[in-house]
Amino acid sequence: MGRVGSVTIERMTTVGEDDNVIAGGSITLDGAPMVEGGLVIVDGAIELVGVPGATTTTTTTTTTTTSRTGVAARGRTGVRVRAQGEGSARWSVGGGVVVVADRAGHRWRLRIQGGDLAVRTEGANPEGRAVWVPTDGALRVEVTAMGDARLALEGDAPSVAVSTGGNVVLSTQTMGALDELLRVAPAGSDDALRMAAAVQVALREAERSEPAFYNVPIRGRSIVLVVDVSYSMREPDPRAVDLSIAPGLTPTKLDVARAELVKVLGSLPADVAVNIVAFSSNVTTLWQNPRIMDRDGLSEAIRWIGGLQPRDETEPVAALEAAAAMQPEQIVLLSDGRPTDRESIARALLGLADGVSSRMRLDVVGIGPDQDRTFLAALAARGRGELRMR
Repeated sequence: MGRVGSVTIERMTTVGEDDNVIAGGSITLDGAPMVEGGLVIVDGAIELVGVPGATTTTTTTTTTTTSRTGVAARGRTGVRVRAQGEGSARWSVGGGVVVVADRAGHRWRLRIQGGDLAVRTEGANPEGRAVWVPTDGALRVEVTAMGDARLALEGDAPSVAVSTGGNVVLSTQTMGALDELLRVAPAGSDDALRMAAAVQVALREAERSEPAFYNVPIRGRSIVLVVDVSYSMREPDPRAVDLSIAPGLTPTKLDVARAELVKVLGSLPADVAVNIVAFSSNVTTLWQNPRIMDRDGLSEAIRWIGGLQPRDETEPVAALEAAAAMQPEQIVLLSDGRPTDRESIARALLGLADGVSSRMRLDVVGIGPDQDRTFLAALAARGRGELRMR
């Protein structure tokens, strides 16, 4: 983690009615990503309350220790406040946008929700411009987009619209894969909007930047992800909230599963082979066997994942048998409930988990209110794996 502090800054002039300047000082951003090594605000526009038409543009260097991100400010400002001599002021900030970047080239666009800044000035410089130095203050922000060095204040994000918990930085390849998933559905369609909200859910819940499926770590060199696509997966995801991307279009459990699948595939090391098995009353597989994820394979997988649709009943035995036949080191099973033919299928699944436990690991993810936690816990235990509930 970084530490909060100020930096020596380069003064920058502003474009504004009064041609003011901001230079030096420090503030905090409440809700900005927490990134080891610190952040830099590379652009911004801050709207001041009670100052009609005023905006402030800043370029700022930040470091972090908690969810409040320390910011050492530098930049240029167009604030309709003229300094006549030495003095100080407190500005109430009603909104705006800033773009922050880390040392690895990742960028986040942040929407300012409010806050205030304390500033001081020694008056106008010889050119007649007021030079303001922030001495205190905090802005409340929300992440609205994440991308690479192309991400700017305005325009389409080159990567994925996100609202993260601020603790995890995903690779450019992972974000690009999620962006590709969003383009599977027609632009502006309900499916595309729901998928964008589903991506937000998956990224907000991410606990690690390393490959993980619903935060179950990926282990070994060969894995198979077994995913429930039964009709009940059309129901709203229990962790989905209105993220202002698709009001009234809550992502389904399958929408979030799609985002989780793509997040895993986009983050796998080059030496890890993967396959996906989808099941309802029938079983379909992405490929015949696990394969290394190259660029073409990733695009093929994303199109396949984007085409998954909920249908029929929950009958996972054949799917788990198909996964085990591929001889992976790890299987991760995702389901939202107990099998349709409960007793006979449950016994078959537990027996299958016993049979494979000496050769591979079986982890289990249960989602939704209808899951049988006792059964899923027993299944994971038989497979020498872990159970994740959500």
